Amino acid sequence: PASTSEAAAPSLSLPVKTFTLANGLKVVVHTDKTSPVVAVSITYKVGSQNETKGLSGFAHLFEHLMAQGTKSLKPREISHLIESNGGVRNAYTMRTNTTYHSVVPKSALKTVLWAEAERMSTLNVDDRALALEKQVVLEEMRLRYVNAAYAKARDAGMAATAFGKWENRHTTIGEAEDVRNARLEDVRAFYLAHYAPNNAVLSLAGDVTEEEARELAERFYGPLEPRAIAAAPDLSEPRMTGETRRVIEDKFAKVPLLMTAWNAPARGTKDYWALTLLGEILGAGEDSPLYRALVKDAKIALSVSTNFPWWTGPFNPGGPDLFGLMTTLKPGVSMDAVLKLSDAVLAKMAAEGPTAAQLAAAKTTTELSWTKDLEQLIDRAKNMGSYAAMVGDPEGLSRDFAQIMAITAADIQAALNEWVIGKGRAVVEARPAPELTLAADVATPKVPDQKPRPEGDPRPEIDAQRPAVVPKLERFTLSNGLKVVFTR
Repeated sequence: PASTSEAAAPSLSLPVKTFTLANGLKVVVHTDKTSPVVAVSITYKVGSQNETKGLSGFAHLFEHLMAQGTKSLKPREISHLIESNGGVRNAYTMRTNTTYHSVVPKSALKTVLWAEAERMSTLNVDDRALALEKQVVLEEMRLRYVNAAYAKARDAGMAATAFGKWENRHTTIGEAEDVRNARLEDVRAFYLAHYAPNNAVLSLAGDVTEEEARELAERFYGPLEPRAIAAAPDLSEPRMTGETRRVIEDKFAKVPLLMTAWNAPARGTKDYWALTLLGEILGAGEDSPLYRALVKDAKIALSVSTNFPWWTGPFNPGGPDLFGLMTTLKPGVSMDAVLKLSDAVLAKMAAEGPTAAQLAAAKTTTELSWTKDLEQLIDRAKNMGSYAAMVGDPEGLSRDFAQIMAITAADIQAALNEWVIGKGRAVVEARPAPELTLAADVATPKVPDQKPRPEGDPRPEIDAQRPAVVPKLERFTLSNGLKVVFTR
C-alpha cells in the first residue's frame, strides 16, 4: 500500500534487454534464474495477411513444413532433438505472425539455437515433405474448421461481412484447394520472402544473461545473410457504414449464434484500452449487464460474451480488427429481438457509464489476465517476442498496463460513442441446418518415397546442466494452531 488509507496503483514490470544483430535479427532477453531452464521463441513477422490470392494457408502450412528438416536435420528431427534433451516444443500461426517456441534445460540451449538457425537459413522442402504436411493440414482443416460448429461463421463469415480486402477476409488456415494445389516453387518462394533474420525476433526467457544471449546469437545467427522481404500488403479498410447482415447455415450448430461487431480503434490508443475494459464489463460472467438483460431477465439467450480484439491481441496486433458480441440464442428467438435489447444495454452504458465497482472489477480481471499471460517462462518468451515484432520495445508492456489502469468511466463512454453507438456494424448469424450435406473432402496428395539426404554440419555440444535449487520453505503458526507453509 502507498499509505494506510490508499493502495498503490497496480503495476506490471518485466525486465528485458533488447539488441539487434547486424543482419537485422532482433533479440529480446529476460533473465530469470529461478530454475535452470530457458524458453526459446522465434517470431516471424508473417501470417495469413501476408498471403496472396490463390495461395491461402501458406503461413500455416509453413508452421508444419518447418519441422520437415534442414541441411543438417532430418525430417521431424527437431522434435526429437528437443524432447530427448528434456524439452517441449510447439508453434502457432496467426493473421500477423508465426511463432515457434520451446522450453529446454539450460544445457541444451546451444543445440536448440543452432537448430532454429538451421531452420531459418537452410530449410529443406522437397516433394515428400510438402505432400506429408499437406495431408496434416487438410486433416486439421476438416477437424477444426470445416466440421466444427460456428467456426466458419466466426472467422470467414464475420471477416467477409466486415471487410472488403481479400487479405482481411480469408481464413488463417486457408482454402483446402489452395493447400492441396500448393506447388514446391511457390512454397520455396514464400520461404525466401519471409523467413529471414531481418524479419524475425528471437526471444529468450529464463536462465540466460544478456551477455550469454549476445554470444550465442552472434555465434548461430550472426553469419546468416539478410534477405529482401516481401512488401507488406495495404490492409487499411474504411469504417463500416449502416448494418450488413449475413446468415450462415451450420450443419453442426445446435442453437443459433448471433455475432455483432464494430470497427475497432488502433492498438495502444486510449479508446483501445477503454474497449478492452468495456469487454470485461459487458460480458464477464453472470453479473454482467448483457447477461442479466438477455439471459436472466428477458430469457431470450443462453449465453453472451464479448470478443475484443476479434482476431489478434494486445501482444500481437496487426491489420484491422473488431469489437464484438457473441450471443447464443434460444430456439425460436428472432435476431432482431436480441439486437434491440443488446443495443439498449449499450446505449445505457454509453449514457451513464460503468459504475465504480464495475470499472474496478474489470481492471482487476485485466490485471489477472495480463499477469497469467506472463506467469510461465514460455509465455514470457512468446509474448515478448510477439510484442517486439508487432509493437515495439517490450519494456512498453508496463506503459501499456499503466494506461489501462488509468482508464476512467468517461473514457469508456467516449469510446462507446465513438466506435459503437450508432456506428456501422456487421451482424452474422450461424443458423443450425442439420439437413446440410457434409462438404466433400479434398483429396490428399500421394506421398513420394524418401530420398537420401546428405550429412550436414556437426551439432553444438551439450553443456553441463546446473542443478535446480529447491525453494526454501518458510512457515509460521497462527494463534489458533493453523500451520502455514509458503515459498517465495
